[in-house]
Amino acid sequence: MRALTEVVGPETPIADVTRSHVIAVRDLLLRTPSNATQRYPGLTLEAAAEHEAQQANSRTLDRSTVNTQINWVTGLFAFAVREQFVASNPAQRLSLPLIGDRTNKREVWKPEELNLLFGQPIYSGCQDGDRNWKNPGNARPRQGRFWVPLLCLFQGLRMNEACRLYADDLSNEGDIWILRIAHNPERNQRVKNDTTASVPLHPMLVKLGFPSFAQQNGSELFPELRLDRNGYASNYFSKWFAALQKAAGVRRKGLYFHSFRHNFRDALRQARVPMDRSHALGRWSDGGSAAERYGEGFRPIDLAQDISLVEYPGLDIRHLIAEHF
Repeated sequence: MRALTEVVGPETPIADVTRSHVIAVRDLLLRTPSNATQRYPGLTLEAAAEHEAQQANSRTLDRSTVNTQINWVTGLFAFAVREQFVASNPAQRLSLPLIGDRTNKREVWKPEELNLLFGQPIYSGCQDGDRNWKNPGNARPRQGRFWVPLLCLFQGLRMNEACRLYADDLSNEGDIWILRIAHNPERNQRVKNDTTASVPLHPMLVKLGFPSFAQQNGSELFPELRLDRNGYASNYFSKWFAALQKAAGVRRKGLYFHSFRHNFRDALRQARVPMDRSHALGRWSDGGSAAERYGEGFRPIDLAQDISLVEYPGLDIRHLIAEHF
């Protein structure tokens, strides 16, 4: 709606919207930065796109996301046709082809890249966890910069979800640690689809000492992570992570922080975890199917075996295990 309003103007009657307008909307979305609201607060999408185009490593919406947005516009005009506000749908059949398109493909982390990343001083020993995180030293700071990438790799969290965790988001049920991914705007905790979910904690995160860390810290687990004016920690953290990638020498087209979530999805596939259970662990939507709306879904304890199957052959993070310190 934001893109459509920018292109046609807020006062334009819906009957005056043409196919050329919708094509212009699609073209604007193709140039729109990912996470534009957080990264370019206060700017129009057009202005944000112009700023992003000047960046050395620009990140724009991928084609599948643009197609989703265009499908919503198509649905809006389909309703307008049914209600006889317009004679025809100007947004029909404007989806972009995806077959063979790799221009916006999201890559996954290779084992050797992960080893380089988690071998950096912030993980292997640095002078301090603040300004001197790149410099080798004896400090082993276990703060947000340490935990957030690991949480996203082994738990499939989105960046801001991991950055905004609180101590009471972790609980114990028998032998199973349970992580709540909460939607709570008062805490600046935001979850896609505004839905709170609970999942079992990956055994590797237990081995690395995350439950102990959570129990020993205050209510907010990573208070040192700065928030932007909209209450998101991901804006500043993504900039730091880009510097970490550069320091590790693992920057390539399509490889971003969000790629951890793609690794997580691939690991579930390789472990042959059934799709419905994979969707519950990663909190992916089934597209609003009728079956998804029935019942209460899987309990965290039901999914504990499934998440334990998430493995990354070739990844060596033995130096991060708490008892090795």
